[in-house]
Amino acid sequence: MKKGLWKKTACLAAAALMVFAMTACGGESEKIYAGYYSATIPEGFTVNEYESEFVRQNAEVEAYEDKISVDILTGTAEDNIQSSIEYWGGKHQRLEDVTYGDRTWKVETFTWNGDTPSCMFYTDIEDNKHVLVTCYMLAVDSEEVKALMESFKIQEGAYEKNQEFLSNM
Repeated sequence: MKKGLWKKTACLAAAALMVFAMTACGGESEKIYAGYYSATIPEGFTVNEYESEFVRQNAEVEAYEDKISVDILTGTAEDNIQSSIEYWGGKHQRLEDVTYGDRTWKVETFTWNGDTPSCMFYTDIEDNKHVLVTCYMLAVDSEEVKALMESFKIQEGAYEKNQEFLSNM
């Protein structure tokens, strides 16, 4: 076997072995939560039975948990972010829209537990519905939040899929 061909074959075999090892040992895989979305959840979080909240013990504030909640709501993302900003009377701030993956998200920030940065992301889906991702005690610019939002995918027919998921519980 030629020297160059041997190296290529060895590299391909090593890559195949690595893929097999990741799959066999529980490497990252796409999981659809609550019937309508998938995301790479940050390390250490556990999911509730409705697959709509993820929590982990906060490393800095022992009495609190980091929490990510995902909701599918009626109304538009714009109407709901405006309503929230008005309701909180200056305690919440609206940031510029951001694009993660193939979606543009409206962004709201606030503090939780007095001074811990937290954030909310809103995006429209179908038929006057939107998805809201709230990250308590996680900063909008943290690597964990960026990775979560970059990986976030919404299934076609999200609202109906969520209703079906909930009715089968």
